[in-house]
Amino acid sequence: MRIYDIKLSSGFVWILSGLALLTYGFLGLTHHNVPGVEEFLTFVNSASSWHLYTAVFIAIFFEGLYFIGSFFPGTSFVLLITIISQSGGITHFLTTILTIFIGWSLAGIINVFGAKYFYKKFGFHSEILIKLDDQATTTWFPTFRANTEVALITEGHKPKEVIMSSLRVKMYACLGVIIYTLLIPVFIDIQQLKNEEGFGALGLIALISFTVGGIKIYKSSKQKTA
Repeated sequence: MRIYDIKLSSGFVWILSGLALLTYGFLGLTHHNVPGVEEFLTFVNSASSWHLYTAVFIAIFFEGLYFIGSFFPGTSFVLLITIISQSGGITHFLTTILTIFIGWSLAGIINVFGAKYFYKKFGFHSEILIKLDDQATTTWFPTFRANTEVALITEGHKPKEVIMSSLRVKMYACLGVIIYTLLIPVFIDIQQLKNEEGFGALGLIALISFTVGGIKIYKSSKQKTA
């Protein structure tokens, strides 16, 4: 597969995810029956510890899946659980963080091998490798990381390399979550958050996805005409 075809494919990976995010946000803002921050708060405040571990695992697992994750606002849910888990002590808090890492990592493995299977199934193959970059500062968000995992496979990288890269990024992100969730209650009253704020934030994430995808597609067209 030529280099501009690789960039074109990975660009559409990001565009597709952005469309999914916009769809979910639109459904939420137009009062369709999709869960938002308020519903998550109700659940978190009434659930037991083991229920919360299970819930956070499922939430981050599904949000960590490419495309599917765009329809599951797991990050808001995960952050709420992590913040509230602090009241159960350090063991409860760190177990929640570990659960996030395991669920998110499993989703990444599925993304990688799913993408590899898809491209082999349909006869795509790349012999041109673009240098693998963790891109930790720009792809730490679950949706972005899922896009990157799939895009890296379309660019010809080996599954093992992509998985190891993602594990590093997810470890950094989980360390960041620890700091973030310890600080955020100082500035924001979580119990007062509304659904509209959560759904509206998806628009910004979608815009970033469109921007990344557009840049990749633009670069592919420039290389095609070069």
